[in-house]
Amino acid sequence: MELDLHGMTVKEALAAFREEYNRLARHHRGAELTVVHGYSTTGLADRSIKSALHALLRRHAAKLAFTPGEQFPSGNPGFTRVTVNEPLGDELEDAILVFCATGQTRAKIIRKFLRGRTEAELTAVIKTLQTNGHLRQTRKGKVTILQTVDKSATKDNA
Repeated sequence: MELDLHGMTVKEALAAFREEYNRLARHHRGAELTVVHGYSTTGLADRSIKSALHALLRRHAAKLAFTPGEQFPSGNPGFTRVTVNEPLGDELEDAILVFCATGQTRAKIIRKFLRGRTEAELTAVIKTLQTNGHLRQTRKGKVTILQTVDKSATKDNA
């Protein structure tokens, strides 16, 4: 099975991936999904579909397996093969992690995601992300920020 993400924004691409992955997880566990995302040649690799997808896949490594195209004999960096296992779950955690890639204050995170949620719910999600090692608290001058932890820096060239 193949999913082509060309021509989408990062947000659209991640939503399309999550939808297709979860559909397969419900009906075809163990299926292989080839995700075509492109080479990330925009010069903004940290904002590319490929890097965002690989970050999402690393965050859900307990629920799936994936192999970047560079590790296949073709060496093609424009795709990633994903083995579908368990459904991915809530988009909110991933949305917060994408938002915090550049570092954000807790207040900004809560303001951004408050619509339809309580502050207590958001605080609990943030705490879970910190506990699981996906968000780290740092200081930027006098301000405390939360920033996404990219555990992949040594795993692959996402």
